[in-house]
Amino acid sequence: PAMTGQRLGVVIVEDHAVVGQAFAALLADEPDLALLGLATSVEGALDLVADRRPDVAVLDYRLNDGTGLDAAREIADRWPCTQTVLVSALKGPDLVSAALEAGCRSFVPKDADAEDLLRAVRAAGRAESYLSGEVRALLEQAPTASAAAFGLTRREREVLQLSADGRTVEEIA
Repeated sequence: PAMTGQRLGVVIVEDHAVVGQAFAALLADEPDLALLGLATSVEGALDLVADRRPDVAVLDYRLNDGTGLDAAREIADRWPCTQTVLVSALKGPDLVSAALEAGCRSFVPKDADAEDLLRAVRAAGRAESYLSGEVRALLEQAPTASAAAFGLTRREREVLQLSADGRTVEEIA
């Protein structure tokens, strides 16, 4: 992260131009944050992070060529000094858990207050997590040893549950 007294470098990855521009305008008003660029895809996010080496990448969940989780995992592997924050219109215990498991420092619902996004970005810049009360409540609904934690797909979890229920191979298929 940037040293104290310097501005945190932030990139925004959002495929809806109006939303990306709104995030950019929000950051522009903050003296301790510097917008380093905007991208609209996972590929664009990786190129931007490689080029600008931001402290924080704010990632939309749904992107044209994948998800913000895909980008977060890749960023964590290739540029561990860049912290990630996932932003999504979708919200639920599984998505919050998946975001944290992918290495995101925070999950911010798109219907949250703008201050929540700023708190999340600043916390990520300090390599800390920020979860609003609403997001913590969602996380508490997530099963503690969720199948998602083991990298299983929805179908794999379904097959596992059917198997545990004593179904035959034919019934499961």
